[in-house]
Amino acid sequence: MRISFKHLTRHTCRAASTIPFKRHGNDIFRVLFCPHRRCSTTPLEQLIINAAQWDASNYYHRLGFCEEVHDLQRIKEHYRILAKHYHPDNPNAPPNAKVAFQSIKEAYEHVASNTKKATDGNKMDEAGFEFSDQVRRKAQMRFLGEGVGLFMAMTVVFIYIISKHNRERLGARYLWDFLLIFLIIQFFPRLLAAAILYACHTNYLVSLAESKEQATTSVVVERRSGGDVSIRLDGLTEEVKEKTVLQITITHVPLSSKASTGTAVEDLNTLTATSTSTTLTFDRGVTSVSVPANSGGVAEYRVRAVDMKRGFVLADRVLHV
Repeated sequence: MRISFKHLTRHTCRAASTIPFKRHGNDIFRVLFCPHRRCSTTPLEQLIINAAQWDASNYYHRLGFCEEVHDLQRIKEHYRILAKHYHPDNPNAPPNAKVAFQSIKEAYEHVASNTKKATDGNKMDEAGFEFSDQVRRKAQMRFLGEGVGLFMAMTVVFIYIISKHNRERLGARYLWDFLLIFLIIQFFPRLLAAAILYACHTNYLVSLAESKEQATTSVVVERRSGGDVSIRLDGLTEEVKEKTVLQITITHVPLSSKASTGTAVEDLNTLTATSTSTTLTFDRGVTSVSVPANSGGVAEYRVRAVDMKRGFVLADRVLHV
């Protein structure tokens, strides 16, 4: 909409001639330096008045809008300006002010009502979403309940037991490994997963340490002149020797049982029936022993060494002498 400067000035300052003033003293000063006293409407208000089509069928056009507006504050501001301009009690109101005032009032009530309904609907939708989220969280907390504290306590005990076993079997607790896994997986909701991974990681370290001990441990078997067999463990440190238990299972197989008497099944049954086994378990720290040899056949020696404190199987060998 194009409005010339002369047209705007004529409408905005129409009431300037109606303002009484005296040509002396402070009254002249007020008129000269207070322009708002000379004009009943501001330029912005006059633009709204000129844009309003009070006899239009569109309610927004009656209030001076070109399209739908959902800002209730703007709607109220337009209505205030137009109601003041077209109010029947306004001495400067147009001749058709009464009809225009009723039309603008009807448009304001309709537009304001629709805007309030839309705003209230949006608030209810947002409130419903927040309420559903809160209900879900409360349901989760009720499901967990006081079990959260018990879960935390049991998890801490579980971690302590694993670290204690690490201290006894590996010489270190490896808690830094647990903290690293815990930080990677994230915090509280992943605590159980971190504890399980910590246990698996510890089991891997134990297997690795046990393999290293087995690689350094060797079983030496010697037949002596007196007919005895000497068995000893080499590669063990003094600290490990004090915790190691040696167990030897001797199986004697007579020579007569090695002759074939028939089918393979019959030979196996005969061998099982005639062989005898003896298990010898020695005290801790004993890593070198002498056992009697089998003079009348073949002897099978199964040597098993176990670190009783750490639970490591240091050696498990089967030898034939």
